[in-house]
Amino acid sequence: MDGYKTTNVGIRPGVVGTSENQYIKSSTANQKTDFAHQAMTLTGTINAVIHRTLARKDDAGARSIAQICESGVTEEIGSTIALTTSYVYYDDILENDPHTSAQWGLTGFNAATFGVKEIS
Repeated sequence: MDGYKTTNVGIRPGVVGTSENQYIKSSTANQKTDFAHQAMTLTGTINAVIHRTLARKDDAGARSIAQICESGVTEEIGSTIALTTSYVYYDDILENDPHTSAQWGLTGFNAATFGVKEIS
């Protein structure tokens, strides 16, 4: 979805920065931030959704996050990621819609939000 717009739907900390340099910042365990995305139109099959996050920590001590997908009333929580002080891309590949446990449909994908959860 490179080039598609996202909107912070506000499960929690706001976005810091402006324009292209936005980021989220949190030091609260279990805090979540997710983003809605611009609706896609397509024909064909969605074989998988790759949720990509660019993240780092900026303080002393250990920090960890998990990528999340909110689909319907179902929350998918990815693996725990131990952050470093360097920016690193992390991918969470979702072959099925977490809410239906079936292959992604366009309606379900367009309604889903993606983000991160502060673990520690």
